[in-house]
Amino acid sequence: MKPQQRIPTLPKFLQPLGWKPITTIVLSLVSIPLFWIFVHQQDINAQYVLVLSLGSALILLWALPNVHLGLAAVFLFTQPLILYIPNTEYGYTKAIFSLGFISFLAVAWVGEMARKGRANVQCTRLFWPVIFLLVAALLSLINSQNLLGDLQYILLFVYFMVLYLYFANVVEQPGEIRFLLGVLLVTACLASIYALLQFYGVLLGAPGYPKGNPGVIISSFGNKNYLGGFLAYLFVPGLFLFLSSKERWAKASMLGALGLIYVTLVAISSESAWLGVLLSMLFLFVGLWVTRSLELLRKNWGWLLGLAVLVVVLSLGFLIGTLWWVKGKSLTLTLLAQTAQIFSTLGWFAFLAVVGFPLVAGLIWLWQSPKRRWAWLGAAALVLVLAGFLLSPTGKGLYQGLARTVQKSADVRVEDWWIGYEMFKSQPLIGIGLGDYKREFLTYKAPFLQTERGQYYNEKVGYIQRAAQAHNEYIQILAEMGIIGLLATVFLIVMVFRSAWQRFTKSATPEGRWLVLALLAGVVAFMSDSFFSFPLHLPASVLALVFLLGVLQSRALGEDQGSPRVTLEAEGSWILASVVLIVAFMVSIFAYRDWQADIYLDQGQRLAKVGGDSPITKQQATEWLETSLGLDFAPGEVFYWLGLMNLEEGNYLKARELFERSLSRFPTEITYYQLARVNFQLEQLEEAKGPTGNAVASRRYHEDSRSYLAKLVAMEPEPATKMDALHLKALTLYDDGHLNEARSLLEDLRQRYPEEEDVAITLGQMYLKQGQTDKARQSFEQALRIINKKLAQLQKQLSPAVDVQVPIDDYYRWKSEQQNLEGLKARVEEILRRLPQ
Repeated sequence: MKPQQRIPTLPKFLQPLGWKPITTIVLSLVSIPLFWIFVHQQDINAQYVLVLSLGSALILLWALPNVHLGLAAVFLFTQPLILYIPNTEYGYTKAIFSLGFISFLAVAWVGEMARKGRANVQCTRLFWPVIFLLVAALLSLINSQNLLGDLQYILLFVYFMVLYLYFANVVEQPGEIRFLLGVLLVTACLASIYALLQFYGVLLGAPGYPKGNPGVIISSFGNKNYLGGFLAYLFVPGLFLFLSSKERWAKASMLGALGLIYVTLVAISSESAWLGVLLSMLFLFVGLWVTRSLELLRKNWGWLLGLAVLVVVLSLGFLIGTLWWVKGKSLTLTLLAQTAQIFSTLGWFAFLAVVGFPLVAGLIWLWQSPKRRWAWLGAAALVLVLAGFLLSPTGKGLYQGLARTVQKSADVRVEDWWIGYEMFKSQPLIGIGLGDYKREFLTYKAPFLQTERGQYYNEKVGYIQRAAQAHNEYIQILAEMGIIGLLATVFLIVMVFRSAWQRFTKSATPEGRWLVLALLAGVVAFMSDSFFSFPLHLPASVLALVFLLGVLQSRALGEDQGSPRVTLEAEGSWILASVVLIVAFMVSIFAYRDWQADIYLDQGQRLAKVGGDSPITKQQATEWLETSLGLDFAPGEVFYWLGLMNLEEGNYLKARELFERSLSRFPTEITYYQLARVNFQLEQLEEAKGPTGNAVASRRYHEDSRSYLAKLVAMEPEPATKMDALHLKALTLYDDGHLNEARSLLEDLRQRYPEEEDVAITLGQMYLKQGQTDKARQSFEQALRIINKKLAQLQKQLSPAVDVQVPIDDYYRWKSEQQNLEGLKARVEEILRRLPQ
């Protein structure tokens, strides 16, 4: 008989704590000194890795023994915070990370089901609406301009759909929803701390913005508005977590988290984010009122009052801190009022909503009590105070400011919306292709500017920047996927609210009903943000949405017998696991290669921007760009940079080919200019050969250069590119024999762009060829004055005595510009010396 094995246990004095708290304490005691060492060493990367590692370890620890829940929580924690500077864009890093981590989650999930010998997947009531939307996306690819590039969007769609099913099936208890929601709030708090440190200038933020300017905030999201939207989606779910927590320490923690999120939203000053907060709060309040579920507010009235007081204190603290730390001025009421303008207009309304929330809750409680007359009196007093405030100069300033903000935002975004509508009109049924809004924008921009509406906006707003997104997800869906895509979206939205209502009515507890309303309020905030931003194109925002929808359909909120299911026995489950493993492996390999391609692209871009005449630098830049091209699944931008490198080396035919390939995948205004320029240069080379030149090729280059140039000018490009385009147009006119038109255009350009040396030099050369020596000398002397002025400015910017931090790309660009101007100066001085006196 074998002796019974002794199971190890904790010492008696530690048993009341439990092994999870003890492990937490040990990990913290090890990590905190390490963190302070890294702070002392100013090693930001080490601090960042330590925070992510410690957070992930603790989250996984507290999720045990539910490993699948722990892995989901780790993903929720890390994905919004993940960033990698060598990538070209923050969102790209999150997308690649999502593909890898979701692959891991899917393999672990189906592997566990195969091990048990049975796969049972609840597809939920949103399954068919999502499939309908996927079919609409696939149909739109019929009109795709870059099929491989657009397939990447399909892949991300499918992967986040898998993540949705993972949440819906893995989360089985309301406490698990609270745990995951708490993890997301921790993530939001860490991102908020990072944002505030950037706002106050403790950590570097967006280049070109001073501390105290909301634009300096990028956090781990890459843009203040992206972070603002993410925080807005979580505010009301966080408010529910705060009110429904039983322990005082948990309530106090949630109170602090909400306060931190609120003050970060103040610093971000995003109208779209504040609108999401307001509408989600309104949705929650109306939902509680209509369903007579206000007991939660009554029981926590004191805590709500505490939140209101905290918001007031934090708002004053933020303003005073901004005045003292950022502006370095003493506190006065006048300066405090001026600093208060940092609040967005809707931010002030949100301030009133949060502060007034406990007052309204108290009035409702009185209304439902025998002391109803006090509710009438209180409501009347509240209405009078609110009316008095709104009628006061401050109140009038608020809604006048709101009107100005709405008008300004509309002026900028409505142009993108109308161009999206033009896309829809051209392909109303299935759209122009998923992901092709940014690729087709310039194509539709030029005709739009010829319309009466386009001319109105061009005169009122000015230059319309090439938009990668429409700043309205509903319009972009309509443009890219047509009526079918919009109907699929509406169907999905209807089913989200319908299924949530069914969950709400079947919930056996008040807490369950409150949870459904809070989660749905987060979805409302996302839908609101989608009217003025593009959260469906931001991986962290999509993660928040998928989490909210997934747990809304999970078993934690009740079993749904009517939803479709997939059940596989032992053999079928192993086949499913094998397929998922193969797909996950292949996607992970492609994602890793694409990630490496993006790193090489970023390195090649940076080196190409350094410029100069160093052959080693140019060779290294070309090698990195070619490596990126070889690794990329659907290359686009890299073609432009390789074309630019070949153009500088004089390989005009190769440059022309690369620019043309870039135009169909990554169209930009500057690409049109480079194509016009390289075709003009090829035409000049063929003409220089005389009788031995290829007349057919010369004619083709001639037509192509004029065609690209005409398209570019019709787009009303950004001012610098427009000047270059008109300058090139003058050269083509001169080459075509229209001497007077060319000279007239150059003289007009010299008046409009008096600080452009290239225009003055070209005009001088034209006068010189026509024998007008005096005018030629005047033009060259003007060019020399411009060059000397720019060199003096660059010398000042590059001076070691100037203690200003600038992005490294700007520094090298200035150095390259300085080198080019010095060479140009030498040539102009040589021309002036040779001119007859």
